[in-house]
Amino acid sequence: MLAEATDFSKDHPDIVARLSKLAIEWKATLPIAPNPECLSKQITGEKPKGLKPKVNGSNVWPEVRAKAFERWDANNDDIMTLDEYQAGLNGQDNLETRFKNFDKNSDGKRTRDEFVGSSTK
Repeated sequence: MLAEATDFSKDHPDIVARLSKLAIEWKATLPIAPNPECLSKQITGEKPKGLKPKVNGSNVWPEVRAKAFERWDANNDDIMTLDEYQAGLNGQDNLETRFKNFDKNSDGKRTRDEFVGSSTK
């Protein structure tokens, strides 16, 4: 197992057999295809032709960035601070470096244009 330091399965074949049987029985109860109502609708339809990421080579659409900016700009002042960015992406790596990459004028703040691009508001 990837997350275990010691493999105890050989010492407890009865437990392995019981849990394996339970997992197989549970899997049999799952639907063949996902319920369409459970799928994300954040981005719908096909990507429009010519739409390219607008910020620092990111592969995230500007519309998605705009929604993230609105969520993370806690005080709705159209300026995102490092604290707001870190709270929005809680637990991810290199947040301070990533924040600075978008801070084009190095003023310690990210405007909507710096984060999303000037064409989306």
